[in-house]
Amino acid sequence: MYSCEDKVALMFLLYSEVYNPSIWNQFFKDADSKKYNIYYHQKDEEKGEFNLKYIPSYRKKKIDYVPSVWGGIGIVQIQNDLLSEALKDKTNQRFIFVSQGCIPLYNFNEIYQRAMNTQKSIIKFDSLNETFPKYEFLKPIIKEKNIQKHQQWMLLTRKHAQMIIEHTDTINRILQNAPTLQEQWIPDEVVYGSLMKSKNQEDDILDRCVTYAKFSEEEITIFNSIERSQVDEAREIGCLFFRRTLPDNTFTFDGDSLEYILGKTKDRVKEKQDF
Repeated sequence: MYSCEDKVALMFLLYSEVYNPSIWNQFFKDADSKKYNIYYHQKDEEKGEFNLKYIPSYRKKKIDYVPSVWGGIGIVQIQNDLLSEALKDKTNQRFIFVSQGCIPLYNFNEIYQRAMNTQKSIIKFDSLNETFPKYEFLKPIIKEKNIQKHQQWMLLTRKHAQMIIEHTDTINRILQNAPTLQEQWIPDEVVYGSLMKSKNQEDDILDRCVTYAKFSEEEITIFNSIERSQVDEAREIGCLFFRRTLPDNTFTFDGDSLEYILGKTKDRVKEKQDF
């Protein structure tokens, strides 16, 4: 069970700004600000303030700039910094990484309840066929049985967020000792999960999607719209968020999909519930 003081830490990794403020503003407008904190990193520092409304200034915190490239070690260093900052608030009990091209699949209250009702972290692991030979070069650093590819977008309990930060020396050793030939080896899709496997945490992790994404021939699909059937598809496999969307000026919510996501329609989909 959770207390009324417990919060969800939403940690945004942004190039510049959140792509879809239209839905996020409604998401936060209807949210109880006592139930969340926002942490964010901007790759483009010239963009200025966080571009969402209805979030009290004391509920959002920008972390210091860390240089990064896609698939490089800087992404994990940013995630470490976001976690470190979020852990300073002892009322933060769940920690969720969010991308700039991501939208929620439920209103705030439902996401909060689903996050808090699970006593486990949620990480979607990929198969060993997707892990090897891609991460073969990590074998001298990590035991082979613990290496497993996973999705970057995860939900962590406070226990696991603390475990990651307590082992930043181990993480840094992995990051710094990977072959220089593998500069874009996407460590954010292997390091955290492999660390937790090495600490025998499998029983405390749900192997499930947190953020829905669709791939075609290893390329992520970029959505210019969303409709009810896509919301249902993502919800039915347990996802809380949906990516990768285009910015608001080129993205549309078909039909009543926006109201459906925010819980403002009468009907409800039967979602997977075994948290």
